[in-house]
Amino acid sequence: MGAVTLEEALQLVVLYAEQADPRAERAMVRWLGRLFSEKRMELSLAAQCVELVGALRGPEAERAARAPGALVSV
Repeated sequence: MGAVTLEEALQLVVLYAEQADPRAERAMVRWLGRLFSEKRMELSLAAQCVELVGALRGPEAERAARAPGALVSV
């Protein structure tokens, strides 16, 4: 088994959030840390990523789940 890609890790974060898994918040923080260490971005974009990942637990969860994924493929 190889390393987990950033995209695969995001899928796991989304799954945790959808299932209201207690591991969700820690996984969100870890994923954001990994995103910021692997992808260069402006501070304003980083702030938007934090907001979107935080929204995975809210009514906009489906939309929020798609948005950070676009960054992974850049």
